[in-house]
This record gives sequence, structure tokens and C-alpha cells, in this order.
Amino acid sequence: MSNANQLALRDAAYAALVGVETGSDFGADIGDDMHGDFGGDFGDEMHGDFGADIGDDMHGDFGAEPSPQQALAMWRKRRARKPSGRRAVLTPNAGSEDKIMRYAFTISPAVLPVIGVASAVNATGNPRVTIRPKRLAINVPCPGLLSLTTIDIGNVNALVGGGAMDAFACNANSIGSAFDLPTVTPAYPVTIIANWTAIVPAGYAAGAFGLSYTFFGPAEMVG
Repeated sequence: MSNANQLALRDAAYAALVGVETGSDFGADIGDDMHGDFGGDFGDEMHGDFGADIGDDMHGDFGAEPSPQQALAMWRKRRARKPSGRRAVLTPNAGSEDKIMRYAFTISPAVLPVIGVASAVNATGNPRVTIRPKRLAINVPCPGLLSLTTIDIGNVNALVGGGAMDAFACNANSIGSAFDLPTVTPAYPVTIIANWTAIVPAGYAAGAFGLSYTFFGPAEMVG
């Protein structure tokens, strides 16, 4: 079996690819990355973006299985586009054609409900960017105060059972509860139809209540 020196002498490019060529920047990079970004970035790409992007590039550019030299060139090209693990904290979308972040989208009724007075409290609104809501938070202080009958997104009611949902199920402390709601675009409004009861929560006096519905989820990056 060939040792590392023999492999480097016989095929320097392949040796660089597997990280055994002495004095090679690539060997140093891979060595560092094996315990840092390589496991997270290159390892993920081998079965994720690497398979989709580099795999396509290799067969698209070369027409057949790439040589070690070609594989090395493609890896360096791909890594140059992808930010390091630390840089990705500030620029997670660097090198990506799709700029996605996690945003919040809030709507409120045009007429705020009044504590102690039952009423219908409907709200509608459009996001400024496309968003895929994964959680809905409603700032109700107690159970029984507000019930939802419709969460309409693009003519799709996310409440599929036909009954009303107590909004307290989506209160600020309901961490872990999630919706997989339809994607919302600026062209289609979100409409919530709900009923406010005459319950007076402990610690609250009669008066208008600033009710809000906030959707959280991945969205197109602004700017």
C-alpha cells in the first residue's frame, strides 16, 4: 500500500485533494476544516449543496467523472463562494442566490376590542415580502377571552376542523406550538376572523386592548 509521500509523488493533485500533500495550502485548509468548518460545511455539501451544485458542475463542465485536479478546482471554487462558520453568523446568505431570513409579520384589527365588551374582532393585512409562517403568537392574557374561527391565507383556512380555536393556545408562552401555514406573498392578504368575549382578565381594567397577531417564519430578505 502506498504511503503519503509516494502518493504525493505519483499524483500531486490527488494527494492535495485527500490532504496528504506536504506544503500544500489545501492540505492545511482541509486539516483545519476537518475539525472546524469542514465537518459542517464540506460534509454537509457532500450530501447537500455539494451533490446538487458541484455534482452538476462537474458533469456539466467536464462531461464525465472529474479528475482529482478538476475536483480540487471545483471544491476551491465552491468554498470561495461560501462564508466561513464565523462569517456566516453575520452574512448567512453570502454566496446564495436566495436571500432568506427569519422575520415577523403582524396584523391587528382596525377597531381594537374593549375589555369587558363582547365583539367581533377581524384583522387583515399583507406582508411586504414573501413569508412562510411557522408560528402564530397572539397576545391574549388568559383563556376564553378570544376565539378564532378563520385563519385565511390565499383562500385557504388553516383551521380545518370547523370549530373555533382558543387564542390562548397561541399566547406568548406557547413555545413549541407551531403551524405549517401556507406561504404568504405581498399579493395575498392574511385574514383572521375571531370573537372577543366579555371576560375581564385579572389585573385588567375596562378599556381598549391592543390585540395583535404575529406570524414568525422564513422570509425573503429585505434589501
